[in-house]
Amino acid sequence: MKKILFITPFEPSKRTGGQNFTRLLLRDLSKNNKVDLIMFLNKKADFELPKINTTLLRVFYVKKLIKFFNILMIPFCFPFFSSRFNIYYLLIINKYVRKGEYDYIYIDYSQLFIYGIFFPNTKKILMSHDIILQRYQRKSSRMISYFCALSEAGILRRQINSKVFTFSKKDSDILLHKYNIHSIITSFYLEIPTSYKINNLFNRIVLFGSWKRNDNLEGLLWFLEYIQPKLNDSIEITIIGGGLKDSIIRNISKLNNTKYLGFVPEPSQIISESKALIAPIFHGAGVKVKVIESLALGTTVIGTEIAFEGVPLEFSEYMLIANNIDDFVQIINQYDTDIDNKRRLQSNFSANYINHSISEYINFGK
Repeated sequence: MKKILFITPFEPSKRTGGQNFTRLLLRDLSKNNKVDLIMFLNKKADFELPKINTTLLRVFYVKKLIKFFNILMIPFCFPFFSSRFNIYYLLIINKYVRKGEYDYIYIDYSQLFIYGIFFPNTKKILMSHDIILQRYQRKSSRMISYFCALSEAGILRRQINSKVFTFSKKDSDILLHKYNIHSIITSFYLEIPTSYKINNLFNRIVLFGSWKRNDNLEGLLWFLEYIQPKLNDSIEITIIGGGLKDSIIRNISKLNNTKYLGFVPEPSQIISESKALIAPIFHGAGVKVKVIESLALGTTVIGTEIAFEGVPLEFSEYMLIANNIDDFVQIINQYDTDIDNKRRLQSNFSANYINHSISEYINFGK
């Protein structure tokens, strides 16, 4: 049994794809290892921890004023990477590391990678959920992107005794070509029982995400303004996910054939019984978990090219690209499928989706 210090900026929960990955990885690691957890949270929140072999050591609440102070302390580092870094936090973590004699330090998300620099003698695993440079290249000036690249490269290159993991070959290639950093591709956890069978199909499309994320909210509002009014009246539109403002929820309630369900702990049945998931994503980076989950449930995805970044090309038949209003309207109105086709997709995806896990690397060194 190995001992792991697990450091994450978000609470393990089902609220977002990334948080759910953290929750499931903790559960997986705790089966054969002892895990100590440190969280950096913006505010108090509910979270889910494994019942065995997991100890919550510390929660740092990093509020806006503290983030601003942290940024001022390291002005030469891009704020995304410095806003959660604080000498006080580092000293506390260092005490745990010295006493804990950990086999590995696992650092979740790029915004905490800076801490890894200070523990060169302990093996580290850095989970790069996405490449931060790519995120800022799509919405910021060239100067800001350059600053981001310098910081991201500097932090990664100063890591000693570490392995970087990513969710796709695309992100792995970016790390190699941009920063000369080699990485290992891992897969998302898919909580879909092998016996799960699609028995119903409705003339319904679904939009799914955490609407607190600007990338998701921007796409949803764009869809509601430009796409929803032009869709056939027979198509039901279901929106899943928490974080919408009351004013937006009220506007949705006035729309025909459109309903907002809010946060749904187990959305699998709704997605699997819909004819398509809609992903109008115009910014952001990394593999979109909802696309992977939708394909695993046998449901085709209609989305932008950005929505499909990093998803294996062998499933392109079920990834219908729409980059503008006319594309979305035409594809959604014309698209049709049946239960047999959905079952084929589900079976094909389950059989071919990569299955390389971080816990496997820790447990068996591969």
